[in-house]
Amino acid sequence: MNIRVTNIAKEKLQQNEDKIIVRIKGSIGNTCTVYVNIDLIIDEYNANDVVFEDEQLVIQMDDFTKDYIGDAMTLDYNTGFKITTPSETIVYGLSLKK
Repeated sequence: MNIRVTNIAKEKLQQNEDKIIVRIKGSIGNTCTVYVNIDLIIDEYNANDVVFEDEQLVIQMDDFTKDYIGDAMTLDYNTGFKITTPSETIVYGLSLKK
């Protein structure tokens, strides 16, 4: 999986941390239509779920979320976090949950 994290997104994620571990978690919504909820959650390290890692940031996803997002994504920040793929915006306006 190819993940790009913009500099502004990294800055917002690391505001008070030297190194941060974030999980991008997808789950199926509970309504009459099928949709996927995406959350950004501070997490503990799980080597099996790591899809991006550098000196300051680890991003983890389970297999369901990886399959839903696809082969490439960008994590950006404007008025909230936004996840995009080459073909669409998956979610925008996310905040980091602890």
